[in-house]
Amino acid sequence: MQKIIVGALLLLIVTKAEGQVGTVSPYSRFGIGELQFNGYAAQLGYGGAGSAMCDSLQMNFLNPASLSAMKITLVDAALNTSLTGLSTYNKKTLKSDAAFNYFAIGFPVSRKHNIGASFGLIPYSARGYNLKYYSIDPQGNKAIQTYEGTGSLSRFFIGSGFRPLRNLHIGANASYLFGSLQKLHSTSYETRSLVFSRDISNSSIGDFLFDAGIIYNNDTLLSYTKRKREKPSGPKDTIPRYQVIKKHFSFSLSAASSLGAKVKSTNDRVVQTYTELDGSITIFDTVSYSPPVTGNTTLPPSYRFGFSLRDPLLWNFMVDYSIQDWSKLDAFGISDKLSNSTRVSAGFEFVPKYNSTRYHQRIAYRIGGRYTQSMFRFNNQPIDDYTLTIGIGLPIKKDAVTAAYATSFSRINLAFEFGQRGTTQNNLVQEKYFRFHIGVNLCERWFNPRKYD
Repeated sequence: MQKIIVGALLLLIVTKAEGQVGTVSPYSRFGIGELQFNGYAAQLGYGGAGSAMCDSLQMNFLNPASLSAMKITLVDAALNTSLTGLSTYNKKTLKSDAAFNYFAIGFPVSRKHNIGASFGLIPYSARGYNLKYYSIDPQGNKAIQTYEGTGSLSRFFIGSGFRPLRNLHIGANASYLFGSLQKLHSTSYETRSLVFSRDISNSSIGDFLFDAGIIYNNDTLLSYTKRKREKPSGPKDTIPRYQVIKKHFSFSLSAASSLGAKVKSTNDRVVQTYTELDGSITIFDTVSYSPPVTGNTTLPPSYRFGFSLRDPLLWNFMVDYSIQDWSKLDAFGISDKLSNSTRVSAGFEFVPKYNSTRYHQRIAYRIGGRYTQSMFRFNNQPIDDYTLTIGIGLPIKKDAVTAAYATSFSRINLAFEFGQRGTTQNNLVQEKYFRFHIGVNLCERWFNPRKYD
């Protein structure tokens, strides 16, 4: 059954990845587009936190050091859809979008030496805006200025983590960043007999990125002891008996960094005049053409710090802080005057009873939120982002074919995000969005040698 689910997910991902956008935000016009969240569907349910999470049943792209906890093969994949309301001081519009989230496989390399690995495909950034402005030219013709952007950047990654000491986990990812981004600016007129113009620029990127991380995890540092009264064994048993229970909390601290890099990129540009009739475009003249030029795009390093406090198999509380200075972005000498970006995320996950016979008690309930001071700042106005998230992890029903350990921890992860970014002040755009993510996290015992033929 799980192999059928994996195959269906792969088919969906290939279908969605063909023409995906990933954003409808006008702010994706700047820099390398809107950055996509580099985490998994379960993490989105609790605000996107989790870089300190070190779990054998969930992968964690936010910190490759967590791969050292791999004890079983995991397959994780997800898709998302969004509905965004865009507002200015005098106009409102509603746009929708759907895109591929990610696909990843994680597995233990050596359970004895605590070495794990993973590989997969995850989005990096996306550009997807379409803006129109109307004006009257000197001849009295009504002109339409259109600004349109498309394209995306993705990462194919391979990562590994190991545990050199009892409480210390170290890991690294190597990624190949690839994709293309396009900008188009056109001037057209309501009078179709006039000649229109358009300016098209393309940028493509293909190069390597590297991430590294470390996690300190202690399962015995925090603990408490409680006395639980036992049930009487019979009507004559009047002497109270107590059971002493010692409870341990798992405490984690983490640090991770995506190393800065100069990635190879290629730019070209063409300016054309054209005519349009019944939706058909005829090129009138090529005003200028700049053939592809190879150069570098400088991506700034990012730093992420995390904290986690966990009662194993019951609840987990996580907080993350990340920072990245996008003022150091340089794409062929163009920086778009971006600024420093910071993010604070926090979330909570609760599973009433992971091994209960009642289905609702094995569901993982999640809630979280995050605040992002984005890289965008216009007219001295910061573009802040506030997001509330909720999520659930639905266990996939056990069957008689697969081992109970594998299927009892496989989940369908649903995450809902409600957020607001930007403002309508100073002629800016405010976004109010709802995003829905659906992912499947499958736990399987693969690569095990047979004991019996």
